[in-house]
Amino acid sequence: MTISQINNPTVHFDDWLLPTHWASALINDDWTGYDYDEIKQIEDVLFRSGLQKYMCVDVADDESFMKCPSYWPASYELLDDNYSTYTFQLR
Repeated sequence: MTISQINNPTVHFDDWLLPTHWASALINDDWTGYDYDEIKQIEDVLFRSGLQKYMCVDVADDESFMKCPSYWPASYELLDDNYSTYTFQLR
C-alpha cells in the first residue's frame, strides 16, 4: 500500500503489461523517437482499453521478453516483445 492510498483510500491503481519501449511516452510524456504509426498504436491501445482515463505513474524493473499478454486482443496488433509492468492511477 502506498502513502497516497493510506491518505486517500479512494485512489485506484491498475497494473498492465505493455511494451517496455513505451516507457518514455507513458511515464514522461516524451514522444520523441516514436514514428507516426507507433504513436497511433500507443494512443489506440490506451483509448480502446480505457487507460486514457489513467495516468501512468510507474514502470517496474521487470522487463522480460514474452508473447503478447492474452488480455490484449489481436486487433491491438501488439507483438511478442519485451514487456514491463506499468502502474496506472485513475485521474
